[in-house]
Amino acid sequence: MSDGRKRNTDPYPINILKAAYEDEFQDAFPNEMVSEDQELALSYVLLRLDTKSRDVIRNYYEEHKTLAQIAEAYAVTVPWIKDLKDMALRLMRKDPYKKFIFYGIENYLQRIKDRTDRYTYNDGYEKGVREGYQRGYADRNGEYKAKEEERRVRIEQYADVSIDELNLSSRAYKCLVRAGMKTVGDIVALSREEMLKIRNLGITSYGEIYFKLRLLGLEDDELSRIKDMYLVADFVTRTLNNK
Repeated sequence: MSDGRKRNTDPYPINILKAAYEDEFQDAFPNEMVSEDQELALSYVLLRLDTKSRDVIRNYYEEHKTLAQIAEAYAVTVPWIKDLKDMALRLMRKDPYKKFIFYGIENYLQRIKDRTDRYTYNDGYEKGVREGYQRGYADRNGEYKAKEEERRVRIEQYADVSIDELNLSSRAYKCLVRAGMKTVGDIVALSREEMLKIRNLGITSYGEIYFKLRLLGLEDDELSRIKDMYLVADFVTRTLNNK
């Protein structure tokens, strides 16, 4: 059977991570556990690819189509599709993209905050990733209402925190102050459209505010009202390119 006819059978994103990191895979993802934060980091890195390359990755790794099937759909050769797939894997192997995926968003941002390049797994971290991942599936499958209540309580917990506690840059801080934002509650109450209308709030300031809220302790789904996936990805790309 030719390479173009082989079907990738491992679940996503395990399959693409194994393909990209090979011998490093087990050390970076113990017991084949991939945290949601790491999977989100992978998504942001893949957004660096052009649309056609992302489609190839989605079709091959997520939908488990063969290279031959993808090539037929695009009316191109199998080697051409294989080159696009391999280009994505090469991107994932490059630093700092590889470290970003290995760390996950939370740990990568903490590294930036602490100005350290140290990266080690330990038993506590592995246990946290494993249990968090398992709890996430349990919540989505059987405890949705409880999760919604937990989310509401957590947002209320941070609502009165002053924006001073976010340690924002001068530009991002002034944008919020001019818009009348005083607390974290003021920010998360905004819609994405309202936030993006704040005067002089560019991509860099928007991304900084979003990730500082994540570092504060708010989860990704708790920031869904203000989240713009493509602006967040653009900010991540700029951050990575500056490291």
